[in-house]
Amino acid sequence: MAGFMVAVFVFGSLSDRIGRRPVILVCLAINVVFGVAIPFSTSYLMFTFLRFFSALGASGGFTTGFVLLMEVLGPAHRAILGVAVNLGWSAAYVLLGGLGWLLKDWTYIQLSISVPCVATVLYWWFLPESPRLLLTLGKYDEAEMLLRKAMTENGKDISDLKTVLENLMVQIKKENATKTRGTALDLLKTPNMRKKTLNIYLCWFVTALYII
Repeated sequence: MAGFMVAVFVFGSLSDRIGRRPVILVCLAINVVFGVAIPFSTSYLMFTFLRFFSALGASGGFTTGFVLLMEVLGPAHRAILGVAVNLGWSAAYVLLGGLGWLLKDWTYIQLSISVPCVATVLYWWFLPESPRLLLTLGKYDEAEMLLRKAMTENGKDISDLKTVLENLMVQIKKENATKTRGTALDLLKTPNMRKKTLNIYLCWFVTALYII
């Protein structure tokens, strides 16, 4: 739980600064390395330490990946895919009981859920960056190249892409000139936002403890 909580604060802010893709890749690597190392723990302290970083990587990768998914989807598809992306967690929890009954030993169970994650190394070649974030960071050429490739693969008309992006960049520059960079502390500054934030924190802890 501590790893999950720290990941949300650290990697959420970091992904806004350096990009979704590098954060997701780093988190996946952390999850794999520490997840595979857990079965070889020689003490409870070592086990707890490794579990913390495994959770850190898993949570950081998933939450940043969820943001990336929402940023590349149109409004019409966000609701259904935003829910569907969580079906993997549900299916895994259902299967975990059967896996535990079959393997018995916790070390084998841990290896069975960690080793397959090595396949996520393939993300290095296939995972794109968020075009929205690239535009926000002023990386116009990278965003245009990425969108042009995606639209071509999906059979979309790209004749006016450059004009649309230029207009977006003008709008983004105006917005960036009038606003300051936010932090997680902004969620607690006003009474209304503080009440909502603390309520969400409580709901998250209760739900997470119920699941585990």
